[in-house]
Amino acid sequence: YESGGFLIISPAILQRDLLTGSLLSGRIAGFVIHDAHRQRENAPESFILRLYRASNKTGFIKGFSCSPEVINAGFHTVEKIMRWIFVSSLSLWPRFHQSIANELDANPPEVIELHQPLSPRLVAIQDAIVACVEIFGKDLKKASRNSIDTSDLTKKTIMSSAFDEMIARQLDSIWHSTSQRTRALIADLKTLRRVLQYSIRLNCVDFYRYLESLRQTENVQSSWLVTRPASRIYSLARERVFVLRRGGVKRTASDSDASVPESDAVFEPVLEPDAKWPLLQQILEEISDDTREWDPDSRRVLILARDERTVLQLKSCLTERGVSDMLHSLLDQLAEFQGKRVKELYEVYRRKRSNRETDITLTQLISNDELNNQQYGDEVGSPGEDGAEVEP
Repeated sequence: YESGGFLIISPAILQRDLLTGSLLSGRIAGFVIHDAHRQRENAPESFILRLYRASNKTGFIKGFSCSPEVINAGFHTVEKIMRWIFVSSLSLWPRFHQSIANELDANPPEVIELHQPLSPRLVAIQDAIVACVEIFGKDLKKASRNSIDTSDLTKKTIMSSAFDEMIARQLDSIWHSTSQRTRALIADLKTLRRVLQYSIRLNCVDFYRYLESLRQTENVQSSWLVTRPASRIYSLARERVFVLRRGGVKRTASDSDASVPESDAVFEPVLEPDAKWPLLQQILEEISDDTREWDPDSRRVLILARDERTVLQLKSCLTERGVSDMLHSLLDQLAEFQGKRVKELYEVYRRKRSNRETDITLTQLISNDELNNQQYGDEVGSPGEDGAEVEP
């Protein structure tokens, strides 16, 4: 604080320092609030700004938001947000302003955008989710007396963060008279939106575990689970993780466990990796080759992730175990929640895999011992030019 400057501070720390006197409000020139549309009357930011305005009447407060659809929803939302953050004027700027375009034209940034195609199974899963949304969108239109426009229910709009607000805004005028069926359909649409988002954000094991948790927690309330596209979603998600083989023929998740004879059933993991991780490793290898002659202190790569879960996966993939080992570790946890038959078959597979890794490790140890003995004999046991043994 004494050194001044622009500081990014969490609300909890700043609130404590203002109350304890570690930071005086008179020394603060102003506040810049990110995502101002998320502010509420009882939010910590609102309390901090109230403390600041009580003792500093001249400092500036500026709030920024890139979600006009959120501000436009509800009743007097803009006025409420402005009151909560103590702002008296509102400025509406186009997304592409001429001054910004002139600045970028004078100093054009170097941007490389890469597109990674999805796997065929993942594409089929997303198509099945969109099919579910279309079915429930039509039912919702009927239940709401044609108050909802379902023409925009595409994969792109469902993935956007404004999907919930778009549905709520269209039903806002008749929400007090909506039936329980209509509200259940809206809840199913929100769940399907999360499923579509998680299909690309989670790895194959975590995504299948999430679907299994939905089946256990929402089986009674959610009607989308009994549709035909939902069955395809579950079968494809399971095939991304593992399959059961019978006599050398793959048995998909749509078949029943009882249809596979006990002696012929074999657990075979698929563990389909996310397409983004190989692409990221390829990019990092290219950066390493291009910066090989740079100073080691300047060879730093910054990777921005969406959330903490992605950061943990990134750490496991790049610095610790790798993609395959990470997915096998998650598969161990997933097997505990499967049926008795699948659990028994997985235990057989796990023992075989453990024995195979042990054999590989022993082979490596034996090869290293032979190499060490050979080197020891060449360097220690061989006589020198004068006939004397060379000392180690």
